[in-house]
Amino acid sequence: MKKYLQIRDETCRVQGCNKAVRYCDIDHTIDRQFGGPTTNVNLSHLCAADHALKHNTAWTVTQTADGVMHWTSPAGKHYATDPATRIIPPLKPPSTKAPHPPDTPHPPSWFDIPDTRNPDDPAPF
Repeated sequence: MKKYLQIRDETCRVQGCNKAVRYCDIDHTIDRQFGGPTTNVNLSHLCAADHALKHNTAWTVTQTADGVMHWTSPAGKHYATDPATRIIPPLKPPSTKAPHPPDTPHPPSWFDIPDTRNPDDPAPF
């Protein structure tokens, strides 16, 4: 998911900021402590200064499923920032568990082999 966000965002997602993602934090748009999920539609890159702006001022932000960030200033002015690259979100990662092997029949044991001897035959010894 981190690589997907780096490709999608490329820079800090605040209007006018062009700090590269390698200098940014990945931030939850809706704070995790308030029930925000850790998914690509709730994460974006913010530089340290804009991260502090989001959390310590009256600015508000929402994010749409296609990655557009909608910022609202304390004065009510709206700013939208599009993602640098519109790409399809990653699929659910493959399971790391080993697949359960199919049930295979066990080779027959001596107890499973039917007795086909004729009771009238003499003993072999």
